[in-house]
Amino acid sequence: MTPKAIINHSQFTNEDYEYLKTKGYNTKEILSIWDRDKKDGTPPVTVNKYKIDWKAERAKILI
Repeated sequence: MTPKAIINHSQFTNEDYEYLKTKGYNTKEILSIWDRDKKDGTPPVTVNKYKIDWKAERAKILI
């Protein structure tokens, strides 16, 4: 289940969240990255340009 703090963050996109989880970042670290990006004016990631299914990739890592 995705934490409410993640879902409610202005930088939240499912693609970015799944990517960062796959890279091993925890909720606190993801929120920190997004806070930094927002402060710097970096727009939220809205397109999964690599067409990678991050949930499937994360499942491979956990196996």
